[in-house]
Amino acid sequence: GVGKVDAVIVLCGLNDFKRLWMGRTSSVFRRDLDKFLVELRAKVGDECLIVLPALPMEETRLPEPLKTFAISMAYFFDEEKRDKAAREALTHFIPKPAMEIWEKAKSKGLIVADDGVHPNEAGYGVFGEYIAHEMAEIMQSPQELAMRSASLALRAAEGAMDLRDN
Repeated sequence: GVGKVDAVIVLCGLNDFKRLWMGRTSSVFRRDLDKFLVELRAKVGDECLIVLPALPMEETRLPEPLKTFAISMAYFFDEEKRDKAAREALTHFIPKPAMEIWEKAKSKGLIVADDGVHPNEAGYGVFGEYIAHEMAEIMQSPQELAMRSASLALRAAEGAMDLRDN
């Protein structure tokens, strides 16, 4: 079995929106994300923090108008992750890093791989440092995480009671 896992980072959504033309909409993504997170939670336990970062598409080297379209579509997939995190205990959404982070990184060289979409090693390094900083802040306050989880559990219980009343 798996030993105690404190946190898991799930990077997802980039390859999903590339399949929009095949019917891979954000609602299909959400259904699959729900299923995946149930399976993941069964493996890592109820006390593990699951982190769902937004995927920054702004630095891709896609030609216009494809780049703007990709950024717009990524937003819908990120919103599914944000919504999931807002409703599930110990699941946290990390928004995109500020553009200043990428500008600083670009001043040191390329941050996008040859495919023009995915980060290269330096780009993943920048994104990884950003996620690590955000996670450090999240995990610094276990009381806040516990209160958030309790609040979500209370809302779920109230929702279940509302359904029984109708």
